[in-house]
Amino acid sequence: MFTFPLRLPSGKSIRVPELTNGDILNLVKYCAFEDYEGFETFVNEKLFTGYEDISIIDKFYVLLFLRTIYIGEDINIGVNSDITNEVSVSLNDVLSKFESITLPDDELVVVDNVTIGVGLPTKLFFSTVDELYFDLIQTIKVDGETTNVRKMSKEHRDEIYGMLPARFMSGVVKFYTKLSTALGDITMLASNERVSFDGVNISLLSNQPIAFLKQLYAQDVTSFIEFMYHFVNKVGGTFDDFLKLNINDSKLIFNLYVNEIKKQNDELKSNKSM
Repeated sequence: MFTFPLRLPSGKSIRVPELTNGDILNLVKYCAFEDYEGFETFVNEKLFTGYEDISIIDKFYVLLFLRTIYIGEDINIGVNSDITNEVSVSLNDVLSKFESITLPDDELVVVDNVTIGVGLPTKLFFSTVDELYFDLIQTIKVDGETTNVRKMSKEHRDEIYGMLPARFMSGVVKFYTKLSTALGDITMLASNERVSFDGVNISLLSNQPIAFLKQLYAQDVTSFIEFMYHFVNKVGGTFDDFLKLNINDSKLIFNLYVNEIKKQNDELKSNKSM
């Protein structure tokens, strides 16, 4: 499988696998149906196997980056205005904002002989606020023995979380508040008074990143399916063949086909005029 290196906002580097048309279609469908849990499960298995401990911010960045290279960097946001019904924004401008983000350090919460290591959450979707708080927990140290809870099964983690005293959770919540204050809201799309667009600001420690991704991927479901239909109808092959290619290779092949047809038509016209 082809992969490429990508440096993340945290400073870490990972290798990102190539996405096929089938992968893109799955992402588009999950977003179109607002299935956030299915979306997260899919991207974790496809993109982040072996990188389970990278933060929500790094994962968000990867998915924004992949959207630019496989679907397109420009997005159109609907607005209410007498001038226009939508505003066009480049995702490259959004990605550049991550260069100025300073990520807070991890901390320790200590109660008696138990120490909890807390840091940025790793999940993209949280079904409850408690799930977000628990996802801040990285390690638990008891009597000198440290356990990485993020490498445990969900059932084992939930069992341990249920045994933690309430005093620990107050420390975890305090850390979350500190994180939120340090990061603040990030302006994903700037406001535009000319077209009465208020802009889009999101909190990175919430479900807002995955909701933003839903808007980015779901808005192209129609154009994607239309392209798949024209590719198979004109170039040939089956829908399964198309889904195994990546979108950039598909566009290149389709453009070669269009250019070849144009060349043949030009030659026919030239021969008829002689």
